Amino acid sequence: MRILTAIGNEELQERVRDASFDIIDEVDSLEALEDLVELMPMEGLILNRLLDNTGDNIIRICKKAKYKGIKVVIITDDFNSFEEKKLIGNLVNQGVTVYLKLDEVTPQRLEDAYNNYPQEFNYSLLAEPQENIKVERVVESVFKEVITVYSPLSQGSTTTAVHLAFALASSKKCRVCVVDFNPLKPAFKKVFNTSFEFTLPDVLDAVARQNLTYERLESLTKAYKMQTNLDILPGIYDFNEYYSSERQQYKEIIEKLKFNYDYVIIDTHSWFDVVSTDIAIKLADKVVVPVYGNIKDIEEVNRFIKTFEMYDDYDIRKFKYVINKYNGEDLTFIEIDAKLHGDIAGYISYHRGLEKGNGFSNKKIINEYIDVLNSMGVRINKKANILSLLRKKA
Repeated sequence: MRILTAIGNEELQERVRDASFDIIDEVDSLEALEDLVELMPMEGLILNRLLDNTGDNIIRICKKAKYKGIKVVIITDDFNSFEEKKLIGNLVNQGVTVYLKLDEVTPQRLEDAYNNYPQEFNYSLLAEPQENIKVERVVESVFKEVITVYSPLSQGSTTTAVHLAFALASSKKCRVCVVDFNPLKPAFKKVFNTSFEFTLPDVLDAVARQNLTYERLESLTKAYKMQTNLDILPGIYDFNEYYSSERQQYKEIIEKLKFNYDYVIIDTHSWFDVVSTDIAIKLADKVVVPVYGNIKDIEEVNRFIKTFEMYDDYDIRKFKYVINKYNGEDLTFIEIDAKLHGDIAGYISYHRGLEKGNGFSNKKIINEYIDVLNSMGVRINKKANILSLLRKKA
């Protein structure tokens, strides 16, 4: 097995050398490793967490490793601090499930790790004995996925976000939070037909005061009356409050939402240079891009995405396209697939009622969104209608 290492400690490196690996290179800095991961063929990476003060380099490397199917082992000496748990959560999202303490690094442990690389992370590693029940409750539902909905042409991001969230919550045993990060066109009051005691500015204020705990964050959301495992965080209804917010505040909100929920769905504005939109796209595991199925809109979306790729604004590999309000006047499936530069997650047909509110009670609509989620790797079953159930029984 071909392994690349970045350890920076001779004693640890010797233990790795004693394992039955083909070590293709040994580097002492993570900066040097980033290019090597892209250029050199390998099956495994062994990284020393202590080489990266912030964790940013490790996250970037592990994203590239996940894309190339490389198994990563992290050597660390800390599982308990908040910052380290947050980093491990980000790494778990990149498929990294093996973490060894410094004194656990032996040839046998390393060989076992790669021969039996676990599919799931053992969250009990993060539990502190004196708070075992509380910590396990938090980590059982954490670090699944952040899905950002971004439409550069304003072609249904809010509708898509709320229906993806409802489809998830109503069809899968999980906790979902849908968040409005669109400061120019907040729409959750209309879509959910409800009022809210708290909105995003209350959460931003808690971040600014440095008192946004996980419990406080959950108390500022509102459970949806039709689906109680779906929490709602409405947006900014006074645009002046957007100007007083900062980039780091949105980042902290997303990171803490990931601890409380299995899935976080974020609605954004079409302007990617709006701070909340930019952060939501960068921190997302997947980005859903609604677009209409005509040639002009498809060409315009292609232009946006090519620009993102040219200037390395975002990782466009995580962009998934949804053809919204699909109807008989649009291009055919084959034509759209040929002209759109990206992966198509699904088609949402035109429904007149969505313009006035939501389609949560319409099983046909929800099943279309379930198809989108399934194509993105979120495994859930479609909702059956009464007629189909009667036919099965007959």
